[in-house]
Amino acid sequence: MTFYVPLDFCESLLLQGVVALDLSVSHETEHSELLGPLIVQVDRRLRTDAPDHAPALDPQASLWSLAIIHWGCRILVNRFESITALPQTLVESEPTGQSPEHHWSVDIGLRFLSDLIRKATAASAEDQLVQVLRKLAARWPYSSVGAEVVWDDARVNTILNNRSLTLSLLDRIHERKDANHAQHPLLKTRYEAHIELPIESQEGLHS
Repeated sequence: MTFYVPLDFCESLLLQGVVALDLSVSHETEHSELLGPLIVQVDRRLRTDAPDHAPALDPQASLWSLAIIHWGCRILVNRFESITALPQTLVESEPTGQSPEHHWSVDIGLRFLSDLIRKATAASAEDQLVQVLRKLAARWPYSSVGAEVVWDDARVNTILNNRSLTLSLLDRIHERKDANHAQHPLLKTRYEAHIELPIESQEGLHS
């Protein structure tokens, strides 16, 4: 499955945290082969800060996540776009979310999803784009802390099967003051125990 993810967009987003768009280019074009090394580079950087042992990288899942963010940014900025449903290529290539590797790998792009939802909502809360992004966020809990969505319980359980993802998820909920997801039935007890640990104990968990 091929879809367009421009290298300059990904480099700007992943290395500088800045969105750079070229609206003249179709998002149905094949992606650049140079994205592979960039994804590996970013993965190595992220896993140095991850507690315990982060799941293995699935480059195709990461590529999909970057395509999602690129598409969402294009639609948000270019309001002449009349179609706000996900392109079929992105629908068909979405990872199943049934493995911790998927959740870790899509986070390379989807960690920007909550910010994109906030910007889209601020522009127009009734825009169909907001609904599309919220449905995505519900399927990818690890990457959507802070978004006002109801997480898919099966996906949460997949995250809880991996210690590194679990610790990172609890940290994100605490750091982003996500009171809603802190009360999630599958997370509440874990979260309360996690934030009550002394700093020394938390460091031990992350080693």
